[in-house]
Amino acid sequence: MRRFPHAVQDFADQFVKMQRLRHLADYDPFEHFVRYEVVQFIGETKTAIGAFEKADRSDRRAFGIFVLFDLRRD
Repeated sequence: MRRFPHAVQDFADQFVKMQRLRHLADYDPFEHFVRYEVVQFIGETKTAIGAFEKADRSDRRAFGIFVLFDLRRD
């Protein structure tokens, strides 16, 4: 099975990480973030987005299709 390039995989991993952190921030009243951590998260996310934007257009398009549709492997 063909995998996505590292830039696309890193973008997906970062998206999942940031979504998990956002849910913690929004719904867990005991969760606490410090400024330097948030600045680091933002930097990591900007880096992942930048690399994703430089990835081959066909890979970005295939990734978009992959996340939009339930591609069964039966």
